[in-house]
Amino acid sequence: MKFNIFINQGMKVPLLLIIAALVLPFLVSGQASQDSVRPAPRVKILKADVILRDMVQPDVQRLVGDVTLQFKEMYLYCDSAWRYDDGRFKTMGNVRLEDSESTMTAAVMQMNPTLQIVEAWSGSDGEVVMKADLGEVFAPKLRYNMERRTVDFDAGGVIRQEATRIDFQQGKWVEKPAVFMLGGEVSIIDAQDRILSDSLHLFQAEESIQFLGRSIILSNDSSLEMHCYRGLYNGSTRSGWFGGTVIDGNAWVRQDDVMLQGDSLVLPADSLAPREAWGHVVLRDTTGKWMLEGEQAIQFKKSSAYSRGTSFLYGNENVPARLMDASGSDTLFLQADTLQLEAQFILAWPRVKMEQGAAIALCDTLIWNEVDSVIDLRNAPHLWLEGQFLRADSVTLSMRENAPDRLHAWGHVGLMNPAGDSCYQQIAGRDLLGQFQRGKLRDIDISGNAELVYFDAESESESAACGEFNRAACSRLQIVLEGGEAKTIVLLDDPSGVWLSWDSPGANPIIENLQWIDPPSSIAGQMSDSDSHLPE
Repeated sequence: MKFNIFINQGMKVPLLLIIAALVLPFLVSGQASQDSVRPAPRVKILKADVILRDMVQPDVQRLVGDVTLQFKEMYLYCDSAWRYDDGRFKTMGNVRLEDSESTMTAAVMQMNPTLQIVEAWSGSDGEVVMKADLGEVFAPKLRYNMERRTVDFDAGGVIRQEATRIDFQQGKWVEKPAVFMLGGEVSIIDAQDRILSDSLHLFQAEESIQFLGRSIILSNDSSLEMHCYRGLYNGSTRSGWFGGTVIDGNAWVRQDDVMLQGDSLVLPADSLAPREAWGHVVLRDTTGKWMLEGEQAIQFKKSSAYSRGTSFLYGNENVPARLMDASGSDTLFLQADTLQLEAQFILAWPRVKMEQGAAIALCDTLIWNEVDSVIDLRNAPHLWLEGQFLRADSVTLSMRENAPDRLHAWGHVGLMNPAGDSCYQQIAGRDLLGQFQRGKLRDIDISGNAELVYFDAESESESAACGEFNRAACSRLQIVLEGGEAKTIVLLDDPSGVWLSWDSPGANPIIENLQWIDPPSSIAGQMSDSDSHLPE
């Protein structure tokens, strides 16, 4: 079984520096003075072929032909412009705004030096384009607020740089804290991944993405897929967290053929720190051969203090930690308060319950060593095997091809199975060895003060079957089972016995401290349908 709970690769955070290089120079150039007493900055007319007054619009001055304007460190070039008496400018025709690092082109720009706002529109056959050394931004229109140092892309846009492209329907750039807020079917495509989101924020300083709506990350080679509704991812440290919502469902990650889901998934920045998943955690393979579920999962990498790459799965008072493995002929189910998982090793405690085929086991602690194919059940385990009930201080099961092969029980061993509705076949001793054939218990050898109470189960009536019994004792006895019933019983080493009926003086058809317990309910029906929490 695979227990690599968390993904090992990260996703890039593209274009954060590109966005800063495109937008920040304009904002810095147009930054307003903090001294409110100083007059508002003005736009200077550096060049125009003709300057006219429009008689139809007396408050407008027209600039025609090879117009050049200056606003602080920015220069604006256009075919023509209107200057309003309040200091505003509307520029038209091959409009280009430049500073030392960036260029913006548009069909129309309007500049308001008093409000520190520049608006740009594209023509019917073009776009507003912002260019820098690292990339380009294309948008139908945009709005600069140079006092607040923000840029609004109300009609969306596209950011391009080499193999990376970002499409968005709405956007806003804020210089402090250097964040690009994007919404409405955001798409980020680069050489490694594709990111789709209803809403996200790109943070420049932290080189991180904050997800604020339904978001999907897909690797181009299809090895990785992640879905979440909220989260924060840091590209430089390959760390972050991803979450779902109560209404929408869990966050989930698929890496190759392994899928993890939970209310919250955490990837740490520190390589020694554990990876974690919280709330309705489900880990499974995509073929449905195995599944883990619980309330919390923690995985330590092999390079950490837990050098074996240990993973822990925790349950809570409502849902225990559970494992399902369908790789064998009979599906295995295991549950406990805590599961510790390593390569070919499982430790479960306390309140352990295991089920495979017709076999069910309860104990306080279970140790499964897959290298040796051995399962240890400790602290008074109970087992139900083909109608047989076994209790002991400890039990060891040796497995072959994911099915029981040998059984060893010791310390206050008791074995029971119904002989009728009101009586039970009973065997007790200090040590029990059992051999399985095709997954079914076949031969039993009991030693150490062995006791036997055996009813005539072949009697025609219930009253006859439970009416008489053989009570025997010996140092050792052997039993051959067939169909869950004793076919042969052999008493060895000082055997003694007596045939009794219920009304015989001193008759006691029950071995001391041995009592039948009905098997518990099946785990199979309690496992979650993991797909029910996934987004559609």
